[in-house]
Amino acid sequence: MTTIVPIVSIALALIAAGCIAYIAWELTAEDKPPGKPDDNGPPPGSN
Repeated sequence: MTTIVPIVSIALALIAAGCIAYIAWELTAEDKPPGKPDDNGPPPGSN
């Protein structure tokens, strides 16, 4: 029983870190409507 506690705590810490990373990724992601082209113009050197 005592060997399970560290393993479970590490697994929970990894899950929590993944959740925090996912939430941060979602909060910082830019919302782009589908079909809308980028407003940045053509890439450099494409003339």
